[in-house]
Amino acid sequence: MTIEKYSKELLEKKLRKNDIYTIVEIKNKQNEQLAYDADADQVVTLGGIESKIFTQCVLNPGVISFMHEIMTLNDQNDIYSIEVDKTNPFINKTFDEILLILRKYKILLLAINVGYKKSREEETQIIKKYNLDDSVITNPFKDSECNYKVNIGDLLIVLAQYETKIDEAINKIKKGL
Repeated sequence: MTIEKYSKELLEKKLRKNDIYTIVEIKNKQNEQLAYDADADQVVTLGGIESKIFTQCVLNPGVISFMHEIMTLNDQNDIYSIEVDKTNPFINKTFDEILLILRKYKILLLAINVGYKKSREEETQIIKKYNLDDSVITNPFKDSECNYKVNIGDLLIVLAQYETKIDEAINKIKKGL
């Protein structure tokens, strides 16, 4: 958190152009708010993730192979993100529309993060405005999630073989191919 404080000082003195994006790892979920209060941009509770994976592996045999596949850098599939800017062809498209378009290019949409790089207040406003349960939409089943249309600033989380495949696909989509 010292880095975050130092970054703000450099910004105030105009010695930096932009803020540092800070990811904090905590062991106890109860400390999450402390990290956000100290201006962390993202908080990861590894104990919670580890417990969830372990529980899923016990309840659903075979899940560990999937987890290993997506968490290991290899030539198969890796998780990537696509920042939605004003040139992105997915603006005003729903999860299902994007899913179908990307599948043509062998890319799988996993989630839409509507709270990406937004303050907690902005994230809360978006969740309320669109009647969402959370800032991350995965496998939408509620009408509000199904009808949500991607906006500038959202983040698409995808599974693809290589990042270059994503760039190629987006360029082809923009050209209408």
